Order: sequence, then structure tokens, then C-alpha cells
Amino acid sequence: MNAPEPSRAKIVARIGVAQLIGYGGSYYLPAILAAPIGRELGLSPNWTFAGLSLALVVSSFIGPAVGRHVDQGGGRGALVGANIAFALGLALLGVAHGLAVMVAAWLVIGLGCGLGYYETAFAALTRLYGASARRLISGVTLIAGFTSTVAWPLMAWLEGQVGWRGVCLFWVAANLVIALPLNLMLPAAVAAPAREASPADDSQPAHVADPALERRAMTAIGLMFTATAIVSSGLSAIMPQLLAQFGVSQAAAIAASALIGPAQVAGRLAEMGWLSRYHPILSARLATIFLPLGAGAFFARRRGARHPLHPALRARQRHSHHRARRAAARHLRAGGLRAARRPARRALAHRGGDRAGGGRRIVRRLRHGGSRRHGGVQSDRPGRAVPHFGAAARLKR
Repeated sequence: MNAPEPSRAKIVARIGVAQLIGYGGSYYLPAILAAPIGRELGLSPNWTFAGLSLALVVSSFIGPAVGRHVDQGGGRGALVGANIAFALGLALLGVAHGLAVMVAAWLVIGLGCGLGYYETAFAALTRLYGASARRLISGVTLIAGFTSTVAWPLMAWLEGQVGWRGVCLFWVAANLVIALPLNLMLPAAVAAPAREASPADDSQPAHVADPALERRAMTAIGLMFTATAIVSSGLSAIMPQLLAQFGVSQAAAIAASALIGPAQVAGRLAEMGWLSRYHPILSARLATIFLPLGAGAFFARRRGARHPLHPALRARQRHSHHRARRAAARHLRAGGLRAARRPARRALAHRGGDRAGGGRRIVRRLRHGGSRRHGGVQSDRPGRAVPHFGAAARLKR
């Protein structure tokens, strides 16, 4: 007696969680672990990102064979094989002590990418449910869309607790203990039947597209997919590192990057809602508009300000200079100009100011008259400066 087929909601949940684990332990891993891996192995962090690129190249080469296997009813087997490949590759990466083993690890991870990323999961759902799989696919992406929201903060915390090798072993366990059983519980699909001609088919001639038009259409689709992947996938993989280059803390960069997940889910909810009433080409056009707008916002912000947080940074720097002037003026009376530079530089460094030039400018300003707030200083002999009476009185407050 055959077991009852699981509900579609359960199938969506199983595939969605398995996809979250697969992407989190591979595609989103370099953004957090590239720097600690590079520090310990004595390599540039770029090598870790190069490993991810290598994995994606491997997945592209095995993609056609995986697609044929899914068409023959092998979707569940491909997803299960992906979890095993991910676990083996991450285990290799966790024990790597040099470039050769790290490259081998990413090659194995690439097999997992080709076997178990979205393309295989979506093809397996389509093989099971046909045209009705569109809503199921959207449901899977709703769950897996939170991968960055879950994986990046989790990896950052785990790396601080157990190191990057421990993070790799965590993803090994997640693939074997969680994702693998979930994929094993998926229903098996039967092979696609061979299409046979029928008299009805002969009476209604099939529409045959112009080969030249078909080639141009496929070329345009390929270029569109490539361009959007460069922007969306490229930015997603490096977003925390990119934000860190704008001067924000690692915690703030990870928190801001984690918003990608909710934004993706919002877009997919729109796709399942009001956009489902329109042709899918509208969704593609909106995607191609929003991606460059989002990427361009980074450069516009960078170009329009010296720092993305420039109002707050300027206030912080004003406070640092205020602190430095007070520290320098206190030491002018006892140690002269040279001694005054040291506390000024120390105060500026503590508050993120210009340590080298800022200390000299502050002391020079105090020596030649100072500001109205702190008063000036006068020199009674070379290398020695005495504050004005007004400045000394204010320092006593």
C-alpha cells in the first residue's frame, strides 16, 4: 500500500529549508569567512571569493546533465546528492591549511551547487506538478529568500565563538542532519513519457518559430540573465564587505545586508499577488530596473558625501577636536608645545579624528591665538608656551 502523498505546503517547506541551508553554507559563506580564512591561511580574501566563482563555473558545466537527470524523474536524487557534496566540500574547507585543499573544497562545493541550487529544485517541482508549480516555486523562494537574514548574522556570531573552521563544520552538520532528511522525504517523480504523434496533432499544425528570431530571443534572454546575475548575485555575495568599505562597523554592515532577505520576500509576495495578473515579462522588466537603481544608490551616496554617514561623522569629529583642544591646552602650561601634541593626537585617535595632522593643527591654533572657546597661548621662549589668562580660567571649569 502506497504511503499518502505529502501536502504541497509540506513539500514547499522542506525544499525551502533545504535550499536555505544549501545557499547559506556555500553562496553566502565567503562574505563572512573570507577575511578569517585569509588571515589563518596567509592568503588574500579574494581567494575565497575566487573559490566561490570556481564553484559556480563547475555548476554551470554540470547543469545540462543534471537537467536531463531531473527530466527522467531524478529530482530528489539530485537534491540529496547536493547535500552530500556540500557536506564533503565544507568538511574539506574546514580542514584546509593551504590553497590546494581550499580549491579542492570549492570544486566539490561546486558539484553541490549544480546538483541542488534553485534550478534543480524548481525543475523537480515542475516535474511533479506541471504548470501549477509556479506558486509552489514562489513559496520556496519565500523561505529561501531569508538565507542572508539568517546565515550572515549566524555565521558572524559562530565565527566569534568557534572560529571559521567551526562554522564550516556547522554547515556540514546542517546539510547531513537537516537538509538531507528533508530532501529524502520528497516524493519521487516518474520519468517524462515520450511524446507520440496523434491524428489530432496532424490536423492542427504546430507553430514553428523563425529560427533567426528564436536565436535573437534566446541571445537576449541569456544576456539579460547574465547582466542581472552580475548585479544581484555579485552584490549579494559581497554585501557585508562592500558596506564595510563605506566605514560602517561589521555589525552594522551585517545588519544592513540582512535586509536583502526581507526585500526579496517582499518582491516575491508582489509576484504571487498583483503581479500574477500580468505577463511575467513585467516582473523581469521591473527587476532589471530596480537592480541598477539599487546599485547606483551606493555610488551616488559615495560621490555625494565623503562618507555615507557624514552628518554623524562630522559631529563625531567636532567632538573629537573639542576633546583634543582641551587636552592640549591642559598640557601647554606644563610641558610646552611638543608635550601638548601627544594628548591631542591621543584624543583624536580615540574619537576617530586625524591623529597625525590634527594634533599639530590644534596646537598651532592654540599657540597663535586659539579659538574663542579655549583662548590662545603665548610663547615666552622657543619650545615653551603659556596659556592666556582667559584660557586658563576656562580650563578650571
